[in-house]
Amino acid sequence: MALLKDEDRKQIKEIFEQLQNDVTLSFFTQEFECDFCKHTHELVEELELLSDKINVAIYDFVKDADKVSEFNIEQIPAIAVSGKTDYKIRFYGVPGGYEFSSLMNAIINASMNVTALEDSTKEQLTCIDTPVKIQVFVTPTCPHCSGAVQIAHQMAIENQNIEGVMIEATEFPELANKYNVYAVPKTVINDVVEFEGGIPESQFLQKVLSAVGIEPPKPECAVVDLEDMPDTPIHITDSDFDAIISSYPLVLVDFWAEWCGPCHMVAPTVESLAKEHCGKLVCAKVDVDRNPETATKFDTSSIPTLILFKNGVEVERMIGAAPKVQFDEMLKVYL
Repeated sequence: MALLKDEDRKQIKEIFEQLQNDVTLSFFTQEFECDFCKHTHELVEELELLSDKINVAIYDFVKDADKVSEFNIEQIPAIAVSGKTDYKIRFYGVPGGYEFSSLMNAIINASMNVTALEDSTKEQLTCIDTPVKIQVFVTPTCPHCSGAVQIAHQMAIENQNIEGVMIEATEFPELANKYNVYAVPKTVINDVVEFEGGIPESQFLQKVLSAVGIEPPKPECAVVDLEDMPDTPIHITDSDFDAIISSYPLVLVDFWAEWCGPCHMVAPTVESLAKEHCGKLVCAKVDVDRNPETATKFDTSSIPTLILFKNGVEVERMIGAAPKVQFDEMLKVYL
């Protein structure tokens, strides 16, 4: 029985029409396949039938030791995605659920030898000249995991020193236990830097650079007239968010919604902070219902979420209606 439905196959085939160069899915399994191996095996073979640009190579984890070593495969089932070269894109476990989109994007990016990373991210990645292994632990039902996986895979395409690895946590419980995976996505970089949750690309980059001892360039401080800094929270939108965040050296953004009770509880604290620290701190509010693009970009699935930006870069995050004393403690480092 096919894993992909007829309608899904039709849509995928249309998407694959944009593929430019051949892509090889090197699949690693074993002679007596486990259920996860069988599922993944069927999936890659079904994808191969949907485009003449996709080729599948099947290897035995025990018998094909040379290929296991070449691709540095550590467990099975495993998929290595290659285009003009081996981009060190790896999937350990079935790329099902939300992770199917990660596999699709990996195939497209490998075929076109291009990524959607910001130009500034690409430029800073060129500084990395030592091996970097980015492991992203996921589950198929996690809607935020695929974003982290896709950032890791795109970084692998941009720099051959980087390996981007998706690990399905429930299929590899021993690894999940080793890295104390209690929430997903959990990202581990070179076993020295780790973090949970989906974070913006710029923050992800900083974590990677930190793992190899590279100090990220510090943004230039915004030049503003302190007398022009508002003493009440300002309302910002998808269209002006980036401009406002970069216009002030320190901005506390309250992501809220009209229907959210805890949001109204924290609102007086935000107003108080705006007055108390006028000239040093700007407070802003983003209605997540009216500004979904910004809310999604900063993964504000729980509200209120308050994010502190210094020179346009997120430096602190607080979730929930915390008392003012907690805000004072957080802010004193930056004021």
